[in-house]
Amino acid sequence: MVETVERLRIQELLEKGFSLQAQGNPEDAIACFDQVIRADPGHAVAYLRRGIAQSSLGRHELAIKDYTEAIRLSPGLVAAYTNRGNSLYALGQHELAIRDYSEAIQLNSEFAPAYNNRGNAYRLLGRYELAIRDFDDAIRLNPREGTAYNGRGMTHLVLGLHELAIEDCSEAIRLNPSFAAPYNNRGNAYRALGQHDLAIRDYEEATKLDPKDEGACYNLASTLEHMDTQKALRVWGRYLQIAKIPAAGKGWIQNVFKIKKNPQNTVS
Repeated sequence: MVETVERLRIQELLEKGFSLQAQGNPEDAIACFDQVIRADPGHAVAYLRRGIAQSSLGRHELAIKDYTEAIRLSPGLVAAYTNRGNSLYALGQHELAIRDYSEAIQLNSEFAPAYNNRGNAYRLLGRYELAIRDFDDAIRLNPREGTAYNGRGMTHLVLGLHELAIEDCSEAIRLNPSFAAPYNNRGNAYRALGQHDLAIRDYEEATKLDPKDEGACYNLASTLEHMDTQKALRVWGRYLQIAKIPAAGKGWIQNVFKIKKNPQNTVS
């Protein structure tokens, strides 16, 4: 009877943690998962979910420890490999991330997010053929998810395949019109083709959807310079605020020229 009551309490804590996480309250969710782990140190799902909560707070080192313990307790837990890969990716450890995504795919070859995320890691490492292959698989497995189209579009953009990049980014936008990144990336493709009006329209939409997107704001300002100098200066001012670059008095415009000599990464 006591064991049954304890199991019920653990389940209630676990469900409460799930609910708090879904409500965007990771700190309180972590407190619930802590209690579950104290009561049942072998509870792999509690480690997994605590890791996810830690990741959402940017605590990737702590998250990796939790995912690793979840994997030790339950070696077939696909989500633990995928999420550990995500934290490694966030820390710039792309080779290790690829290893985890590959393990997740080996465990479940139909799991589209692992292909998509591995594709992004390959792209950042310059392994474009492997990246496109993974994005193709992610799209095949889940054609209604826009992130893989955006990732493949970015890869096509890097390869100079601008028309293909536009097609992919347009599909990503069709699937999720509130997804800012493909607007910025499609804008880059339009600009490369000399279609500045279309590029500006996309950059403006990207900055509207994500006002803190430094890359889209930079792209908008630099493209406007060829079209509308006064508007370009206003956008440069906004960029300096987003990037937290000092812009005191008349000297702020000098900062713009410094930025232009050393631009930020302008893809999303």
